[in-house]
Amino acid sequence: MPSSAPAHQALGHTFVQTDQPQKAERAYSDALELEPTAETLNNLAALAFQREAYAETVRYSQRALELDSDEARQTRPEVVKRLAYAHLELDQFSSARERFQQALKLTPSEELRRDFAFALHKNRAYDEARSQLERLAAVENPDPAVLHLLGDTYLSLSQHQDAVDTYLRLHQRSPEDEDALQSLIIAYRNLNRTEEAQKYTDQLKTLTDGDSR
Repeated sequence: MPSSAPAHQALGHTFVQTDQPQKAERAYSDALELEPTAETLNNLAALAFQREAYAETVRYSQRALELDSDEARQTRPEVVKRLAYAHLELDQFSSARERFQQALKLTPSEELRRDFAFALHKNRAYDEARSQLERLAAVENPDPAVLHLLGDTYLSLSQHQDAVDTYLRLHQRSPEDEDALQSLIIAYRNLNRTEEAQKYTDQLKTLTDGDSR
């Protein structure tokens, strides 16, 4: 049945299940030539993403979204999520931001929000990054990396008291975290609170002296 798109599609699924991605791509490409469908395009996008061909991932995914109805898109949140990461890898931040926002509406997750926040901060979208990071930091035991970045974001926004509070939270959890201490000192100095800055400078010196031994 060489002219049957579903047959080539099924063959592609079989090659995926047997860990033969190159053969799977050929089968899906054959299916696509016979009958372009969102499912086939999404299968090709997933395989392209797997081999880090991000431009192809974007091309296939965008075509898939054009073919899908609005209702169908709601059932394929992985497509939007994959697009967000592909745009990010291609340094297409504006497009990545749009897709991350869509993905968070469809399937909000801590991992997705964290990656979005880190991308926002990297691209100096500090207000947006703060909003995402504050939500992540509101849990009982937030990721220390999130607290570090939230403190750095507050510093970038000149919200020095919020930075102090965040770095103190980090310091209480990990007293030997030298980066948190250094940032805490900077935040206190920005507030002209020299006494507190000196207190933590002494603590940092004790830690670094211990490291040198």
